[in-house]
Amino acid sequence: MNHTVESQLTPVDPSIAAAADGHIILLFDMDDMKNTVLRLRNDPRPRYFVHTVNNTKTTVHGGDRLLATIERKTLRPDQITFPGASPMNLGDWLKAPMWSSFPLSFEDGGKRFEWRKNFIGQLSLHDPTHSETMSWFSKSRKRVENGKRVVHAAFIAIKPEYDHKRDVIVTSCLLAEHKLRMKGKHSALPEGAASMSLMAYSAAVGT
Repeated sequence: MNHTVESQLTPVDPSIAAAADGHIILLFDMDDMKNTVLRLRNDPRPRYFVHTVNNTKTTVHGGDRLLATIERKTLRPDQITFPGASPMNLGDWLKAPMWSSFPLSFEDGGKRFEWRKNFIGQLSLHDPTHSETMSWFSKSRKRVENGKRVVHAAFIAIKPEYDHKRDVIVTSCLLAEHKLRMKGKHSALPEGAASMSLMAYSAAVGT
């Protein structure tokens, strides 16, 4: 595969750097779950490539290895395909509860893992049989430092003892964060429509 390096990494936000200490940090070139490159902190070499064509087909590569292909459908369920396996419905691999969007669970190596969402909308990965966090995702952050606007990169933090699951952690995180953002967009639409309707009504009655 031939990939060109065009972007320069920004550092981890100092306000959360302490929480990331001791973790393996994968920085995102762009805070985009469908088109980006991930690199290890302090190592400029690309590690993961995420590319989407026509907003319908996304491939996730770890170096030159294809990890997964995701196909977005309009009238049918989205599908995911792993190398050497048949396509399956995305919802059958990354499963949500009956009446909720989270936690999202998947199986790997015969064990179940969960991406959970906290009250500020940050995702973290857990083994339900243990209390500790395996991995977590941080969105990009905008700050003003020394009078200048700085954008700190989005990143995935992985505890070293779970690094052997890095590929599936990255793949599942991309999908879970994308779902979280799409849910946020959809929930914002009715609120925006309601605000517009209220403004129109107020104008009509002269209030």
